[in-house]
Amino acid sequence: MGKVRISGHWRTVNKLEWAGEPNVDAHGKIERSLPIPEEAYVAIEAQLAQGKREGTLFLADGRRFDFYHDAPLSGLPTPSGESVALLPPSGKLVGKVPPSPPAPLPEGEGRKAGSFFAVDTNALPWEERFSEQIGKAIYRKEFFSDPDTGMMVRLVRYPAGVINPAHTHPCGHGMYVLQGTLVTHKGRFGPGSFVWFPEGEVMEHGAAADGDVIVVFITNKPFRIDYVEKK
Repeated sequence: MGKVRISGHWRTVNKLEWAGEPNVDAHGKIERSLPIPEEAYVAIEAQLAQGKREGTLFLADGRRFDFYHDAPLSGLPTPSGESVALLPPSGKLVGKVPPSPPAPLPEGEGRKAGSFFAVDTNALPWEERFSEQIGKAIYRKEFFSDPDTGMMVRLVRYPAGVINPAHTHPCGHGMYVLQGTLVTHKGRFGPGSFVWFPEGEVMEHGAAADGDVIVVFITNKPFRIDYVEKK
């Protein structure tokens, strides 16, 4: 059943780090080849058993672990009971990625939805998220997610030349370019530019070939990406 990519607080509670990508057998059992807690393995296996391909979970001691399972899309059950499948060339849905888990709010008294909080984003590690559709990783830092509306804010970095192919979202989302050139199906945009993609629009976006692009990424409700195939 492929491999599962795991990162998390496996060495220290203060730093998210890449752990590795152990094999997963046909029964959803993860190979015990990483120095992570057994309860992390068990919790991730429980998520895989529910049909979840990626997610974030927290152990009882507060440690966080992120996972991404690179199993084939075809026939894979999702938490909603749907079956993900690849369709013939028609411009219709060909791949569905489950909604991203909400970003955890910073710890500390009073730091919850509806309350002020601040976080030093320079101290947050880049989280690597491998994309089968792209064949490469995209990097992100989670800033905030509202549990009531599902809106979220994150920092996203596309490596030079990496373009997220034709896809749609069931939410609107904006990008504010901080560094590099954002390449989209509507044109190219440099630092200081803000672009907004409406819900349901077929779009492409990523980095120019000459360098990485870093954007502040904002949605208006829960995020999900549905890949489509061009006619």
